Amino acid sequence: MKKALISLLIIISAFFIVAMGQPARSMTCSICASIFGYALFWKISLSLENKKQRFFISTIWFIVVQAVQLSWMTSIDYVGAGLLAAYAVLCILFGLQFGLLTILVNKKRLQKSNSLFAIAGCWVILEWSRLFILCGFTFNPSGLALAHSPLTTQIASIGGVFGLSFIVIATNLALLRVWLAPRKILNYCLLIALIALPYIFGIYHQKKATSERKELNILLVQPGLKLNQKMRFPGMEEHYLSPFIQWNRILAILGKHKNEKIDIILMPESTVPLPAQAKIYPSNVVSNSLKTFLFKETAPELKNFDEKYISNADYAQYISEFFQADVVIGMENISEKGAYASAFVFQPGQENPKIYNKRVLVPIGEYLPFQWLKKLAAKYGVESFFEHGQSPLIIKHPKVKYALSICYEDTFGELNRKNKLLGAGLLLNLTNDNWYPNSKLREQHYSLARLRTVENGIPIARACNTGISAVVDAYNNEIKALYEEYNGESSLVSVPLDQYNTFYSRYGDAGIILLSFSLLITFIRRK
Repeated sequence: MKKALISLLIIISAFFIVAMGQPARSMTCSICASIFGYALFWKISLSLENKKQRFFISTIWFIVVQAVQLSWMTSIDYVGAGLLAAYAVLCILFGLQFGLLTILVNKKRLQKSNSLFAIAGCWVILEWSRLFILCGFTFNPSGLALAHSPLTTQIASIGGVFGLSFIVIATNLALLRVWLAPRKILNYCLLIALIALPYIFGIYHQKKATSERKELNILLVQPGLKLNQKMRFPGMEEHYLSPFIQWNRILAILGKHKNEKIDIILMPESTVPLPAQAKIYPSNVVSNSLKTFLFKETAPELKNFDEKYISNADYAQYISEFFQADVVIGMENISEKGAYASAFVFQPGQENPKIYNKRVLVPIGEYLPFQWLKKLAAKYGVESFFEHGQSPLIIKHPKVKYALSICYEDTFGELNRKNKLLGAGLLLNLTNDNWYPNSKLREQHYSLARLRTVENGIPIARACNTGISAVVDAYNNEIKALYEEYNGESSLVSVPLDQYNTFYSRYGDAGIILLSFSLLITFIRRK
């Protein structure tokens, strides 16, 4: 009875460590999870001789772990209760993956180092397979446990986030082997090497940073509006703010910086409602607003202000001309081919904006993966959908070439790697995380987005409607971040333009996936 109670306490402790072992939740638990969180659970699971029992218990354990880590999906104020079904399916799917992995973990296999690394490689392949579920699911790789510090993420410049997962699982397995054979010195050597590897590599890698840096001034604009203020929701109409009032809020934020030197003004995804091209604002009323927030006297003449009505695009172009800066802003784009969730780039002196159309769309919310889901989507007021963008966009600025991504596109390593290969020296992301208020989504999203810097050796700047807007340098060091949610914030940040080539930017996920498959095939052949 006493032994069973101790085992239960160890399993609960392992659950707490792994479930909380992400930078969004606990730095201490992240460090523990990267070394012994999984090993604690496996130590108890090895006492079960029956494979079916081990599979069942490990599956349930990891389902509950995922239920905690993905708990942001239970914030259904705006997305509807239908998301809970997807939440349950994902937790079960990931639990089954971990159950399969646990079957491979036994005392005999852990005696051989090649088997240990093959098991770690198997887990990497299972995590990688999640990218091929509908639009791809990037959240919750085990490697996030090593993202607790910029230092330990530097090794992602070789293997990306899946490389971090490989190290986390291999380290836990190495510790488990020490517990099973405590008298073998080589087991301790392997464990110490795996624990120290991310730290030693991180120290070496960050020493390459140059002291003399070219810089770019980016103004991060965070409007800080709740979703029911930005959009009309049934039963919440009293909270809705008209697009004109939303623009006045943005102009008030920009007015604080009207005497500063700015290169790029970065605004979030879906900064204002309605299509960019829709002529809906009376030009005389807009002119008065511009005088109030940007000028004290007469505003200079601008194209289209002689018309009776102007559009969201005209607003943005005016701001670009006034500040003599690129304005990067998220708006809906209507074209002959359909509607797109887009990022527009307005540049001073340029008549037509450059447009990037979002390529990775959210199922049901932004695109319909299956026609039979149409009725379900309609229940939650979703009746129109976006088209998929087809190509990346690289913008030439006098100081740097930069690439664009929208929302959780910045969590896809391969997508952003291609931007680097096309010459981008800076990544700009436009995000709107307030679909899931009062949750850990924004922190988890930010942790994943930051990894793109070390993977590709270039900095990233991101603007959100509500936290976290930030600038992170090419070594994953946070330069500035805006965490306040509903105050309406801005910050002018000098972005260091250091960049360097990495193994990952050249080969992408192919390197770690090829290694994992090779280890697994070798393991199968020897067996």
